[in-house]
Amino acid sequence: MSELPQQQQEQQQQQRNRNILPNGEPDHQRDGLLFNQSIERKREKNKIAARIKRSRKKQRLEALELRERELSERRRQLENELRMSRLANCNILLRSSSNADNSVGAADGDDGDNAAAASVEARTEALQVLCNQVRAVCVQAQGAIDALTNMRRELSALFDDLE
Repeated sequence: MSELPQQQQEQQQQQRNRNILPNGEPDHQRDGLLFNQSIERKREKNKIAARIKRSRKKQRLEALELRERELSERRRQLENELRMSRLANCNILLRSSSNADNSVGAADGDDGDNAAAASVEARTEALQVLCNQVRAVCVQAQGAIDALTNMRRELSALFDDLE
């Protein structure tokens, strides 16, 4: 009966100190094995975490690119609407100046040369206004494109820093 408690004590001792041999010497080989196993588990966890991180980064970049494309498309639509409205306004100006020139020429009794010259001048001015407006829209669009490009670069750099 005295052997049974002693055996239980030895088993408990071995369970507590798994890296100690029954003769009391440390089991270096087993220590190394456990250490290597823990390192291997840690590496696997790190690989999985890195894979998840890359996946999330890719998703964020894809979402950012999608948003950039949506904004770019919306910007183009707005620019087209603006151009169309400005063109309509210029056409209205051209028609009104042409009508005014014709009525002035007829009232003065001119042969129409002065009226035609005034009409051409009014159309030239209206086209110049339209040209300036289109240039302004192009400059604004380029500014928006540059801002989006810079924002994308900054976000990519931030995501890279997070890794």
